[in-house]
Amino acid sequence: MKSATDNTYKKGQIRRDNIEQIIKAAANEFSNKGYDGTSMKSIAKSAGMTRPKVHYYFNDKEEVYQSTLQYISEKWADATTVINFDADPFNTLQKYIHQQVRLAFHCPEFSKIAVLDNITNKSNAFFSHNKEAKEQIDSLVSAIEHWIEKGLIRDTNPIRLLFAIWSMTSWYSVNKEQALYFENRTKFQESDIELISMDISNLILPSLVVT
Repeated sequence: MKSATDNTYKKGQIRRDNIEQIIKAAANEFSNKGYDGTSMKSIAKSAGMTRPKVHYYFNDKEEVYQSTLQYISEKWADATTVINFDADPFNTLQKYIHQQVRLAFHCPEFSKIAVLDNITNKSNAFFSHNKEAKEQIDSLVSAIEHWIEKGLIRDTNPIRLLFAIWSMTSWYSVNKEQALYFENRTKFQESDIELISMDISNLILPSLVVT
């Protein structure tokens, strides 16, 4: 016979699973249609649920949107390495580039929603949920400044270096169809993550060598 504790845990797990299912569906909807083009009805359809069931967990679209931003921001932060100031800068940046390419393939919603949020000027809602990611970026900037001071890499603007990395890596999430078209491909393979990462690393990292 199941205890009350077991039943409570099971109900809690069902709730967590349903909320995650809704948020994943919402991330897909918001990243493809934008905030204005997404509705509670379309989120429910994408989640394979009835609209009343979605409303059981979320009051309105804005609440779903805020929860979705929090979800993908945490996912991005979890996938980004902790920066070690004493590590080799080139190995560290190469790993960082690889992580960003992997995110572009496996979590394209991150970049796509960020772009749409910026275009629609939705009060920078995306970045308000991205404080942990901002802290990691600040840490990486500090590490780059440290490497420059130690003479390990060429003097450069750290944040603009990151802009260059992001512009190359996020292209594969925001403009996937264009990338496939120009590369004469029909789809990308998992092995492409490594190849693309190496290509981007080979373009960026040599420019940081101290001469």
